[in-house]
Amino acid sequence: MDNREIDVTSKGREAFNLAMKLAFDSAPSGRATHYCIDRTQGFTLFWHADKDAIPLPISMDWTACADLVWAWIGQLPREEYKDPFDGDGSSSPEGWRVYTVRGGWSYTFAAIQAVWAWYPK
Repeated sequence: MDNREIDVTSKGREAFNLAMKLAFDSAPSGRATHYCIDRTQGFTLFWHADKDAIPLPISMDWTACADLVWAWIGQLPREEYKDPFDGDGSSSPEGWRVYTVRGGWSYTFAAIQAVWAWYPK
């Protein structure tokens, strides 16, 4: 389905797993075969070979990919986290964002970013 949109920002592994499961419903095969990482989109998943996409070691379902991406988020330095809170309150680098990616003739189906968790007063 080309017009399916998911955009979940939260924290914690349980919610992350649910968001990844939803995102993988956008892949025609229900599996990721390639990926790329960039500062704008984050960890981007593909369901087929595409320009600039790196092959995953194996075709991965949502559970295998969730483990991989969760490990990637866990090792990122604070400077790589997106969307810092700029207001009255606090924030911490423990959030994430899972969202669908659409864009012309691309095999991309989802991307994941590490984001700051906001705690306003």
